Amino acid sequence: MNSLRIFVNPDHPYFEEIAYTMKIFTQNKKIHLYWVQNINEADLTIGSNPLFDIEVNENFYSGIKKSARTPNLNFKNECLIRTDSGKPDYLSTAFYMLNSLQEYDCHSRDDLGRFSFSNSYQYRFGNVQENLVQYCFDKIGEHPKLAHLQSPPSASLVFLSHDIDSIHGALLQDGFYLLKKGKPHLIFKLLWNELLQRPDWATFDKIMKMEDAYSFKSTFFWLVNRGRLSKREVNADYSIRSPLIQSAIGQVAASGWHNGIHKSISLESFRDEINECGFTPIANRNHYLKFNLPAHYDEIEKAGLKMDASLGFAEAYGFRNSYGLPFTPYDVTNRKPYSFVEVPLTIMDTTLYRYQKKKASTAAVELIDFLEKNKFNAVISILWHNNYFTRYKFQGYLALYKTLLAYFYENRWRSIQPEEIIKSYTL
Repeated sequence: MNSLRIFVNPDHPYFEEIAYTMKIFTQNKKIHLYWVQNINEADLTIGSNPLFDIEVNENFYSGIKKSARTPNLNFKNECLIRTDSGKPDYLSTAFYMLNSLQEYDCHSRDDLGRFSFSNSYQYRFGNVQENLVQYCFDKIGEHPKLAHLQSPPSASLVFLSHDIDSIHGALLQDGFYLLKKGKPHLIFKLLWNELLQRPDWATFDKIMKMEDAYSFKSTFFWLVNRGRLSKREVNADYSIRSPLIQSAIGQVAASGWHNGIHKSISLESFRDEINECGFTPIANRNHYLKFNLPAHYDEIEKAGLKMDASLGFAEAYGFRNSYGLPFTPYDVTNRKPYSFVEVPLTIMDTTLYRYQKKKASTAAVELIDFLEKNKFNAVISILWHNNYFTRYKFQGYLALYKTLLAYFYENRWRSIQPEEIIKSYTL
């Protein structure tokens, strides 16, 4: 691994933020980073005037430090921060995007209280499918003092996961679908399976067999709390302690797959829900992708979890923080990295089916095109709910998932699980 000696004046007010971003950069580029206190010993210097190799906008960082949140930055004509002299500041832009600072203290939320895709710069500029932080890192890497340190781009990996929201919904949802399609005789089979305690949406074994055929493994995220909170918000329709669910959790672990917690929308803390799991999770994804930053990151840190996989837009597939790889988020209040890894969610079945209302065949073409453009420098995180592995209401989406698995297998993508992600991407 190549090494790089960097000088940033430790007395400058933005040293911690610059140091953090350069650690992510050198992690991305597979460069070993050294900090030096003597500018004459440095391979690369970073500062707030044109005399430094990399010039940054000091006002941007001063704004963060002053408010302990984020400066009032709203990309107008381009998704780029510039220095006072007008040059592109790719380092500061990467820091801003990477940590989703556009979402901090945003008071305009959707009906679930989430930061809305329509409020994002990705929506305004139509670039949610672009790995913009990687572009910033590549531009930084073009500096003459860095070009010789470049490593070949890394082949992309895939993180497969399944949020288990419902296992008993087939009787109502698939039943209503079959009634509309004029196939009421099939409803009896759904009812019979429920009576035998073999609900049609308990597809865990089916999922693992399907993935195993392609030599892949995935993560199952389980809800602890159950019941309806409002017309729009519903937790699980199963009990985490039921014999059926505990058996499934045990089978997942014994088979080499992974179990995580699916933080409910109830008021209990992470710690309270973790205590009810029946296993010790290291990874989380929030139900409905419902969270607000930076409070969510603070809660993950407090709970002692090592990985979170909640950072995705429900309304659009792509990169919510404009970055294709897992990363350690930055705590802007305490001015240091958190101790966990965030795995941005890239593709979700509900995005395609509910929000974008795409036919499975149309989605297949678009997703393969997206994957072809991201064959390097990414961990593509895919969420496919267990109910999309059935034949009725969500027909076509089972075949779509198989299409994605076949694409990954044929193109030699490797699946990655939480333990390896944590080891590889924790700062």
